[in-house]
Amino acid sequence: MTQPFLSITAIEAQALISQGLAHLVDVREWPDYLQGHISGSVNLPYSTFNPKALLPHHEDRQTVIIHCYHGIRSQGACLALRTLQPDWTIYNLTGGFAAWKEAGLPAIL
Repeated sequence: MTQPFLSITAIEAQALISQGLAHLVDVREWPDYLQGHISGSVNLPYSTFNPKALLPHHEDRQTVIIHCYHGIRSQGACLALRTLQPDWTIYNLTGGFAAWKEAGLPAIL
């Protein structure tokens, strides 16, 4: 059985993103996204998360990293996306945006 999603650290995620190998989806609500986010991330709030909205923008790349602030809500988004795209590689960013900032990685604040 395929795992519903994988976990990825901020450092590992940044490497994939910088190489253009993955899309980054931020599922925090819009006000939270505006307070700070990872450059290049797409904001699809969890409260209205529709994995189908993600598909037209990401069909060319089948690796997606999903995150929220701590990495909890994003797990639900990972599961929802998995139902539509069972062959994609789907990661949940361990520790979310908080871990990204803690690692000192670039963010728009």
